[in-house]
Amino acid sequence: MSTFQISNNGSTVTTEARGATYMVHRMRGQYHVYCINASSRAYRRGFPVGRVFATLAEVEAAYKGLAGVSAAFA
Repeated sequence: MSTFQISNNGSTVTTEARGATYMVHRMRGQYHVYCINASSRAYRRGFPVGRVFATLAEVEAAYKGLAGVSAAFA
């Protein structure tokens, strides 16, 4: 399980796992996930493309490095 850093307002969680930096941002009932990994560093100069999920269960299923992120938002 990764160590999650929670922002002051509780809407953003960041972590580093599996060689990547993840940011999960809660906005308007959806979860926006940004991942900076080797691919984004090589092809997009470190600028990640975000993905949008309806639930945290979908986020955890899509990203192994974010297992347990639902506890950070609780």
